[in-house]
Amino acid sequence: MSHPMGLSPAGALIVRAGEPFALRVIVTDAQGAPQDMVGKTFALAFLISGQTDPFLVRDSYLEEGGKSALLMGDAAAATQIFLTGASKAISYYFTETTSGASFTHYYEQVKVEPGPDFPTDRAPIVAAIPAIEVTMDAATLAIVQRGAAGDRASLELFKADIIDEPTAAAMDAHNRAEAVAAVAPFVETVENLVDQADAAKGAANTFRGQAETAAGRAEIAATTAQTIGKLYSTTGEGLAQTDEGAPFWVRSADDQRVAEEYLKLAGIAVPTGKTTPSAELVLFVADTVRRTDGPAMPNEAAVQWKNLLGQFWAYFYSQGGFDLPGFKFGRPSDSGPFLRGTNRLGQSPFGVDDDGAVILPGGRLTGDVCGGMSYRNDLGDLIIGSEESGTRLPGMVVRAISDAYVRSVNGLGQVNFVADASGFRSGDGDDGGVIPPPEPVIDVLPMIGSELFLTSDRALPLYVENIRMSRSDDRFGRVTIDSRAGPPAKSFCGSSVDNVIELDPSRMAGTATLTVRTIGNRTARLVKTLSVMVKTVPLTAAKTVILMPWGDSTTNRQMAQFIKAYLESWGFTVIFVGTINGSASSTDAQNVAGPLGEAHEGWAFSDVLGYDLTDGDIPYGPLPLGQEAAYMALSKAEKNKWNPYLCPIGSSSASTPIVTVGGQQYRADLSFFEQRFAPFGFVRPDIIPLNFGMNDRNEQGAVKALEQVNQGYGYVLDEIERAWPATKVIAWASAMPVDLTGDATWQGSWAAIINAVTAIVKARRDAGKTNVHLCSAWAHQTAEAGWATATGVTDPATGVRTTTISDIIHPFGIAREQQALALASAIACIA
Repeated sequence: MSHPMGLSPAGALIVRAGEPFALRVIVTDAQGAPQDMVGKTFALAFLISGQTDPFLVRDSYLEEGGKSALLMGDAAAATQIFLTGASKAISYYFTETTSGASFTHYYEQVKVEPGPDFPTDRAPIVAAIPAIEVTMDAATLAIVQRGAAGDRASLELFKADIIDEPTAAAMDAHNRAEAVAAVAPFVETVENLVDQADAAKGAANTFRGQAETAAGRAEIAATTAQTIGKLYSTTGEGLAQTDEGAPFWVRSADDQRVAEEYLKLAGIAVPTGKTTPSAELVLFVADTVRRTDGPAMPNEAAVQWKNLLGQFWAYFYSQGGFDLPGFKFGRPSDSGPFLRGTNRLGQSPFGVDDDGAVILPGGRLTGDVCGGMSYRNDLGDLIIGSEESGTRLPGMVVRAISDAYVRSVNGLGQVNFVADASGFRSGDGDDGGVIPPPEPVIDVLPMIGSELFLTSDRALPLYVENIRMSRSDDRFGRVTIDSRAGPPAKSFCGSSVDNVIELDPSRMAGTATLTVRTIGNRTARLVKTLSVMVKTVPLTAAKTVILMPWGDSTTNRQMAQFIKAYLESWGFTVIFVGTINGSASSTDAQNVAGPLGEAHEGWAFSDVLGYDLTDGDIPYGPLPLGQEAAYMALSKAEKNKWNPYLCPIGSSSASTPIVTVGGQQYRADLSFFEQRFAPFGFVRPDIIPLNFGMNDRNEQGAVKALEQVNQGYGYVLDEIERAWPATKVIAWASAMPVDLTGDATWQGSWAAIINAVTAIVKARRDAGKTNVHLCSAWAHQTAEAGWATATGVTDPATGVRTTTISDIIHPFGIAREQQALALASAIACIA
C-alpha cells in the first residue's frame, strides 16, 4: 500500500522517489513545552543502517518564532534516498550542529517507496502554520528532550490567533475540533460502505453483520477523536496521569490502529482489548470492498462476489487473523508475518510478511526496483537479484554485455565459455574481459582486552572464535599466544584456528604476545601485547574483599553466587553489598537466595542514569528520600521498578547528566546512594564488577546503542571515581552462542559494543587510571555449549534430541560457570 511522505506511527520517515519532502522538528522539554532554537543550527542526515557516515545531509532553517526547525529535500534528494533504500536498510537522524559540534537528538529508520514521477525541479512546499503537536500532522516530529523550558504550546496558539486565550482548555477544545474534522470523512466513507453492502444480494448478505461492525468501528474512531487530547505516548505516561481504576488511551505503533485502551488496576496498565481503527485501515477496507474492474451494477454476480470478499476481509481485519494447525494467519502489521508456517520444532521456515516479502530459511524474497525478485540473507546481503553490476545468482553475476550473447566467467575471472554470433566456444585463454574476483572481507582483528587474569590452580580457556568479529565455520584465522620468562623458566605457546587454547598458569610470565594471521596470508600478522597476572591460590594469608556486582540480568543470574563459590574456595572472605539479592537459581531470575548486589533485570544505561524512564523498566521513577526502609522491604521485582541512585540536584555534587522527572531535577549520585542505605548495612565496596550494554542494544538501534554505551560507561566510571576514589572497577561482557541469530547479533551490534568497552578501558588506563580493568569474559566462555535450548523433538530409538538455541542473551550451564570463573580470577588478581 502506498503512503504519502511523512512519519509512520512508529517514527519511520517515509520518502517517495521524485517527491520533494519537508520535515518540521520540534524539540520539547520533559513537560512537552517547545524549546527555543534561536542561535542554533540543525541538520537531517541519511545513512545506511549500521554505518556511521551519512550519504546525504540536509541543513535546516528556523521557522518564525524559533520554536521549530524545517528540513527540506528536493525531488532529486528524494530519488537519491529511494535508490539507496531500495537495496539497503537506511536510517535518518536529526542532529544539532551548532558551532561545529554534533549532538544527535533523534534516530530512526527510513521507509522508501516508488513515486509517480521521475525527479523534477519542484521545490517542497510548506504551509505556514503554527508548530504544535497535532495527532493528524504526520510530517511533524516532536522530540522530548531535557533542557530549559520554552513557551508552552497554548501560548504559541494564542500568539498565532488560533485560540482565544492561552489556556489548556482552549487548546484542548481546538485540538478536539481539528481531530473530529480530520476523522469525519473516514466515518462517512464507512457509512457509505454499509449502504453498498445492504444493496448487494446473495452471499454478500451473509456478511452484513461485518459491515455493521465496520460502521461501529468508525463510531469508535469518532469517539477517539473527541478524546484525542487525552492520548498518551506510553503506558508509563498514562499510568502517571490516570486515577486508579480509570481507563486511558495510548498511541498505537500499529499502522491500522490509532490508539489502544488500558485500565489502571493496582498500578498496572491492563489492556482492555479495545482499539480504534486508523484512517489507513478504513481506506484499505473501503478500497477492497469497492474495487471492481470497470462499471457494473450492484446486483451483478461479480460485484456481489467482490463485496463478499471485501466484507470477509474487513471481518478478518477486525479479528486480527486466526490460527490453523501448523499455520498462523495474521493481518498485516499484526505481530509476526502475515502468513507463517510452523514446524514441529516451533520454527517458522516459511512466511509472508505485510510488505509482501516471502520469508524463507535464512533470508527474504522481495520484489526489486527493476521489476524482478531479490533474495537477501538475514544479514541483508544480496544472494539472488539485481544490483549495479547486473543480476546476482549463487556464485555468479549475470550482466548485460554487447559483444556476445552469453559469457561465463569463473570466480578467478577466467572465461569458461562464450556464445556469440559465430557460435559456441570455450574460453581457451581468451580473457573476454576478465572480471577480477572480489577480495573477501574478513575481520580477524582480535577482540580482547589488554589484561589476562589467571589463578594458579587451573588453566584458563581462550576460545578463538569469540575474539573475532566475523563468525562462521570457515577457517580464516590462526591465533597464537606465547609467554616466556626466559631460561630456565618454563615457557608457553598455544595455537589454534577454530578451537580453544588452554592457558597454563604455571608457564605464563608477566606478559604474553597474541598473534593473529589470516589463513592464506603468509606475510602479514596482527600482534597485541597482553599483561598477565597469576594469583597463587589457595591464599597463605587471610584476605577480605567487599564486592558490589552492578549490572543487568546477566549479572543477576547466579553470577554473584558462582563468584562467591570460587573466591571462598581460594581462601577469600567475601562480603557482598547492595540493595537487591541476586538469583541463586539456574532458571528463576526472581530468586533471592544469592548474594547482595545491584543487578537489575532489563536495565540499560538510560535507566541507571535516569535520562529515559519512558520504556517501562522503571515505571515508579526516582526512589523518594525517606522511603529507604519501605524499599528494602519490597520484593525483588518491585525494587527493580524504582531508581535508588537519583538524587535531587540541589543535594548532589555528581557530574552525571541532569534529568527531569515530574518537574524535579536529579542526578545519579553514588555518594547519596551510600548515605541513604548506610543504615541498612551498605558500605563502600572494594571492587565493582560492572556489566551494562546488552539492554542498550536490545532497546536501541545499533548506532544509537553504541553511542549510549560510550556515554554511559563514561558517566558511570567518572561517578565511581568521584564518589569512591579507592574502589576498583572490572568492566566485563558476555559472549553469544554459535547460532544464526546469535551470529547476526554479534556481527551486527554486540561485537562493536564490546570493542567500544575495550577502547574505553584502554583509554582510561593509558591516562593513568589504574583502578579500571577489563575482564574479557567473552573470550573465556564457550559459544557451543551452555546455552538454553528449545524443547525440540527426541528420537525415541536413539534418545537424541533435535533442537535450537532459545536464548542468545543469557549464558547457561557451563558457559555461565566459565564466565564467572574468568571474573572471579580477575577479582582474585586485583583484590
